[in-house]
Amino acid sequence: MVIVSLLTGLTARLRSPSVTNEPPAPGELRRNDWAVAAVVAFALFLGLGIRQQSLHAHRTFALGDGLPTIDYSAGWRTAQPELGVFRAMDPASPSPFSTQIIVAVRESMPGETLDQARATWGLQRSQQLLLYRERIAEPLTVLDGEPAIRTRYAYVADPTREYGATGLPVVVEGEDLLFFAEGRFVAVTVAADASAWEAAGRHFAVVWRSLNVQAQAADPLLVVPSLAPGVLPTQETTE
Repeated sequence: MVIVSLLTGLTARLRSPSVTNEPPAPGELRRNDWAVAAVVAFALFLGLGIRQQSLHAHRTFALGDGLPTIDYSAGWRTAQPELGVFRAMDPASPSPFSTQIIVAVRESMPGETLDQARATWGLQRSQQLLLYRERIAEPLTVLDGEPAIRTRYAYVADPTREYGATGLPVVVEGEDLLFFAEGRFVAVTVAADASAWEAAGRHFAVVWRSLNVQAQAADPLLVVPSLAPGVLPTQETTE
């Protein structure tokens, strides 16, 4: 109680007008108000600038001679992928499945077309990923107008199994950007927990900007209707 009384008395004394100085004139009050407003506005502007800079900060990975470089968000950690040449993951992912980018490169086959490469890639995906479901595919251009196809899909992953844990499986959303560059087939994959997909969009935008991804008119032969959120692939939907 004594401490509370002391604090109350000190606060009252600080709030009371000074007995030695005259009260400030109205003009001085207005000047002080404008100064405070200017400081607050500058702080907000500075904070917004720092936030925007952090959102657009990135690192770069070179795929090799004649191949493009790919940007990814600063702060992501890199790791050697099981398949591919590059992998980076967001250590701040809110899910056991880390938001990530993976890049795979291989030599193109003689006479191979982009549609053929896409069909082969999709078959591999269906064999590698549990309950793989392609949701949509769209024609794009990349780099200096090179044709590309971007597919969006969903599957079920069990990211905790490799650590010996018993966490629940995760529904993952992913996109594969497929194109040819300098006689090689390039597949750029971005993936995240389906519940974190929208939040991860700003990170994926860094990747697509670095490759100059541009949309084209939709090809009705490529577009596949998206699944409703309630029927994303799960163990129950297959029974």
